[in-house]
Amino acid sequence: MNIDKLKKLGFVLFTVLFMLNTELQAANNTDPCVQASREATSLARTYQRSVRELKGTCTREGDCDLAKLAADEALDNLSLFHGEMKENCGTTTPPPEPPPSPNLAGDIIINEVMMDPDGYPEEEWIEIYNPTSTDFDLNGISFVSAGDTLFTISQSLIIPAQGFILIGKSMNTVINGGIVPDYIDTFSLYDLGVIYELKNGTTILDEVNLWGFNVSRGTSANLDPRSADAINNDILTNWCLGTSIYGIGGQTGNLGTPGSINDLCF
Repeated sequence: MNIDKLKKLGFVLFTVLFMLNTELQAANNTDPCVQASREATSLARTYQRSVRELKGTCTREGDCDLAKLAADEALDNLSLFHGEMKENCGTTTPPPEPPPSPNLAGDIIINEVMMDPDGYPEEEWIEIYNPTSTDFDLNGISFVSAGDTLFTISQSLIIPAQGFILIGKSMNTVINGGIVPDYIDTFSLYDLGVIYELKNGTTILDEVNLWGFNVSRGTSANLDPRSADAINNDILTNWCLGTSIYGIGGQTGNLGTPGSINDLCF
């Protein structure tokens, strides 16, 4: 290869790599692109030194071949790193896909309801359970009581796989029974068993008929955890009264398991 062409190519590659290395300086030092840029820049410098040596020693017989070999090796390594950097650097790992909305019956279920608390009206709450292996975003999901839509979730609210979401009426633990809701809204529950639904648009994700359930003041309607799916929670005998005392600082006389696994019914 002509010495001037080698030198020109080396200068161009070095300039490109130097600019890329400068841009990558702001990246995290653990970024593999940063390390690749540094190594490639070092190789570019080695190549330039080899070119200079080649140009200066080729006038003396016997020195040219060794310098040419070193320059070619440096150029090959430089070209390899440059190709990898163009392919991999400057790209980022795409963010994970946001969780989907529950769209099928049984994706989420009504798991526990405090409909008649022994205290303030703000002590009412609803617990939703996700029996699947998929996280869901509940944004846009509606809660229906006796045919009336009580509220529609109006923000991103992720319910993890086999996890719970607790919906309350206040974040104030003094008046909400000492619970820590994941989401609050304005609603009022009947003090007796009715038909509850979770809906995504017109799609019914879960429907629970608690007509005939023996509601007791200060005690939740609790689905047996062994029946936590959209089929078995339709069976009234799989529901019972909560038995666990809950609340922050023991400031409540209510019974239930808001936001956690339910009490056994039998």
